[in-house]
Amino acid sequence: MTAATWQRFQTLGPEHNNGIPPGTWLAVYSSAAASNYVLAGVQRVLPIGGFTGSAPTPTMGQLTEMLSRHQIIMAIIPGPGDPRYNDPRVQAVVKHCGQLSGFGDTTAKAQLYTCLDA
Repeated sequence: MTAATWQRFQTLGPEHNNGIPPGTWLAVYSSAAASNYVLAGVQRVLPIGGFTGSAPTPTMGQLTEMLSRHQIIMAIIPGPGDPRYNDPRVQAVVKHCGQLSGFGDTTAKAQLYTCLDA
């Protein structure tokens, strides 16, 4: 999902996007990847990991709570071929959300998950 697609998705309103509540977040695994969305003007991007760990990220408990409360609507995370796939935060997304078929692959590339029905 590109930053422009996410931005358009969020501005359509509930009548066009299956009742997606305002104020939900797009979770992206790394702060570097999240920066692409932020630079494109997307305001609700949540980095859940990163290279150095110096960027603020939610704790495992905070992330699980956000997923349970449906505050995270979609997530872009690494696939099973990427060592970061074993990160407990990535596994929380895998557990609570469903992978959208046709996006990413089953190895190391980014995979898109929908958390609407989590």
